[in-house]
Amino acid sequence: MSKQSKSKDPSSKGRAVGQAVVELFDKMSLHGDAAVDIAVVKLDHLLADPSIDIDEVVELMTSVQHLLEFVLCVSSDYGFGILSIAILQRQPSTAEDYPSSLLYKLLAQLSRSLCLPYERTSDTPPVLSAHRRSIELAFSVLQAVTHLNATDALAEQMGDDPGSGRWAAKNEEKRHQKRKRSIHTGRAPPVDIVKSIIQYGAPVPTSKRQAAELVTTVVAEQTSILQEVFNMFRKEETIAFFKTTYLPIPPAPTPLTVTIPTQRTRSATTALTPFVPMTGTQQGAFPLVQPIKAALYFENADGFGAWRIQMSTRADRDLRRWRNEDAKMFDIIVNKIKDLSHGNFTKDNHKKLTGVEVDIPIYEAKMTRDSRLVYHIHCDIDFEDNVERQGLIRIFGVYTHAQIDGRFWDTMSRQLGYNGSEYRRRCIFRDRPSNQRGDYTVLPASFEVRSDTEQEVVTPSSSTTDHPDLTREDKEELHSLIALEKFVTFSQAFLNSILADQDVAHVFGVSHREKEIIEHDSSCFVIGRSGTGKTTTMVFKILGIERTYDTGSFRYAMAKPRQLFVTQSQVLAKKVEEYYAKLHQSYATAHLSPDELLEIASQSRTRRERMVDEDEEIFYTSTLPRRFGALEDTHFPLFLTYNHLCRLLENEFRHLVEQEKIDAHRASLLRDIMKLRPRPTRTRPAAYLQEERDTFLDYDTFREIYWSHFPENPLNPDLVWGEFVAVIKGSAGALKSDLGYLDKETYVGHGHSRSQTVSPAQRETVYALFEVYTKRRKLHGHHDPADRTRMLIRCLKAAGVPGKALNFIYVDEAQDNFLIDSLVLKALCSNPHGLFWAGDTAQTIAAGSSFRLGDLKAQLYDVEKNPLSISKRARPQTFYLTRNYRSHSGIVDCAHSIVELITNYWSTAIDDLPRERGMSPGEKPIFFSDHDAAKLQQSLFRDVSGGGVIEFGARQCE
Repeated sequence: MSKQSKSKDPSSKGRAVGQAVVELFDKMSLHGDAAVDIAVVKLDHLLADPSIDIDEVVELMTSVQHLLEFVLCVSSDYGFGILSIAILQRQPSTAEDYPSSLLYKLLAQLSRSLCLPYERTSDTPPVLSAHRRSIELAFSVLQAVTHLNATDALAEQMGDDPGSGRWAAKNEEKRHQKRKRSIHTGRAPPVDIVKSIIQYGAPVPTSKRQAAELVTTVVAEQTSILQEVFNMFRKEETIAFFKTTYLPIPPAPTPLTVTIPTQRTRSATTALTPFVPMTGTQQGAFPLVQPIKAALYFENADGFGAWRIQMSTRADRDLRRWRNEDAKMFDIIVNKIKDLSHGNFTKDNHKKLTGVEVDIPIYEAKMTRDSRLVYHIHCDIDFEDNVERQGLIRIFGVYTHAQIDGRFWDTMSRQLGYNGSEYRRRCIFRDRPSNQRGDYTVLPASFEVRSDTEQEVVTPSSSTTDHPDLTREDKEELHSLIALEKFVTFSQAFLNSILADQDVAHVFGVSHREKEIIEHDSSCFVIGRSGTGKTTTMVFKILGIERTYDTGSFRYAMAKPRQLFVTQSQVLAKKVEEYYAKLHQSYATAHLSPDELLEIASQSRTRRERMVDEDEEIFYTSTLPRRFGALEDTHFPLFLTYNHLCRLLENEFRHLVEQEKIDAHRASLLRDIMKLRPRPTRTRPAAYLQEERDTFLDYDTFREIYWSHFPENPLNPDLVWGEFVAVIKGSAGALKSDLGYLDKETYVGHGHSRSQTVSPAQRETVYALFEVYTKRRKLHGHHDPADRTRMLIRCLKAAGVPGKALNFIYVDEAQDNFLIDSLVLKALCSNPHGLFWAGDTAQTIAAGSSFRLGDLKAQLYDVEKNPLSISKRARPQTFYLTRNYRSHSGIVDCAHSIVELITNYWSTAIDDLPRERGMSPGEKPIFFSDHDAAKLQQSLFRDVSGGGVIEFGARQCE
């Protein structure tokens, strides 16, 4: 229910809403399409209250030149529908009321406005010209009726019927005599008015009843014309014209100068020359982030109603299957979904599948004799995060009558009920059916946003969620629908991707906390265990910023935003890039014509894929430039490993020196820092690069070449390598040291608190091994990851960021990096609000990582305290994600018990998070204490219940 105050009358509400609309669409505050998108979202909420007086709203909108026309052009389908329907329902009942009616005022104004794009009358479309003639003629006809009503020329209503026979003749003779007397007394209507009725094609009324019928006919026809006029404002050429007419011309872009801070080293202390990496502004949050919510989320498909439809992954598969197998059945399903979107909750469309004593009702909608849509009503926070809409219909899939099991859906209902009592109340609430739209038509309600406590999902304990009447397949399906399914909006892009038979991905519904992260307008830290949505929030934010730039007016005011996703894992970087490409492709289908969709669907979709296992091969076979300064705007957004990024920077600095792209002083500094030697003129580039690559020392090389030559010790090589590169050489203290690493006294003593896994007694041994390692590394001419990062920091200090700087950097699995790596990434980002760090030290996979995200926060804060910092300090906000979408509560609870043991015995080893919770119940994992390989294999792959063998696959881990 809307929270509009009941103490206000409709007129007062209308004036208040009208004034709000005028302020919302103030042309001086609408700096481009992105700002318009936000205003459009807010307009939907202002118009959602059906009790407002639409006359008052429109009167205030028409007081601003072209405001109403602009709103009709840019409003969402939902807002346009509410506004147009409310206006069309305001019909005058008499001819006397017509000149002052909203119907006539808008017909006159809007028809004139639609003619503005045409300089000559002859250029006006014939349909529009015909409408204008009809509007003028209708006004004259109703004026004539007004004059007839004001005279005695029309018979009274009780004597309207002329009768038959001689009585009819007498009545007609009396009326004729009365009209003659009216002429002699000067009360006859003007001849031109009578002619207008004849031109209209209607007989001149002789009675008040005939006059009333003529008024009804004319008003109905004019209402129909106004509906067509409204639709003309939704055409692309009309939208483009009124955007240009109403919106101010954007100001010319101004270049921004960004200076890389000077850092003290023994090599140089020279201040850096300013670079001009982009055009734009750095005042406050980056401008592309602010309208991201309007750019990222889809509206319903064209022609759909106010109830937003969300499709599960299974429902998507069902639609694609029927599209390929039976086009007629596909059309039936789409039409039924469209019917539900209009709130047409008839008995066949809104039949309960679940019993009486359930939490959240599950419904079925009958389509054919044996096919049903299964769905439930869901409540979620709308784009603005200040209102919660009931208008979400989540469709689980298309089922036959035999496939529908009441026990299964009763269990599903109870699981959904764990979202809380307030959620249950809002889902079952139904606003009163609108009699004007049909006996069964229901509009969605709106509520205040629930508090964090009310939104918390209560995961049931295993004792209360044992379902003995469900089969294993049913339990897996239950977990899939509750936790694994991704519900996406039934948008035009979604529908077109099915029509075009494209394998794309769509933005799906996320939790309130994830949405808050995506829409956050500054830097942030996101901490969460595996499967809680960290990477999803990153990809959605990248997509939202990219789409804001592509669809808005920012492209005319600033350079394309350079966004970089960076991680240690090549597999993760590749998968994220592929996922982003599918998401971006889904937007491309939103505005395709039917012929274009058919053409795409008819094409064979072949894709050449090549598996790459090593970062080195990616670097030397990639189509990307091999140096950072050669990257162009078209390469972004970019998805790289940190190793690949470092190679790009190394090659760039080498290029600056060898090609003499910088002054002699800075070239000399870079040559000393990088220990550059002249490149052999006769050596092939590939061989030279291979030689350069062989000097880099990673963990595998360390274990193969170095570890066997160390004195015998009880330590693990992973732990020792981590202490070498992440603590002794890769910590913030090491960066400040003139040696380039911590001395023995600092490391072994209690002065260094960053060593999380080595006891004080073991540090003596570790440092002794480090001294051996340092001698052998110099002997082999190797440099390790910490050496490389330190070198890059010094190069950035000496020469600045080469080429264009980055605007947004997303660091996934940040715990796999060294602390000093963050300084390189921060230096590359010109936007102080553009750093996104996500990770969890409980799931470190890279050898050598030994820090917490709390340490990262502290280091970045220390850097920003430097008065020579890049720009204004932007303190990042920390978000915690604790809802696991990948595993059920049995697995999540087991993992939490292990984390508790770690934090109890090693309190500083990993980040301390709020307790993680699963979305669905599940059985507790089984621990194997028998190390017999044959028995273990039988336990893992033997189906005890059926006696068969379970093949290893994705479901083995569920």
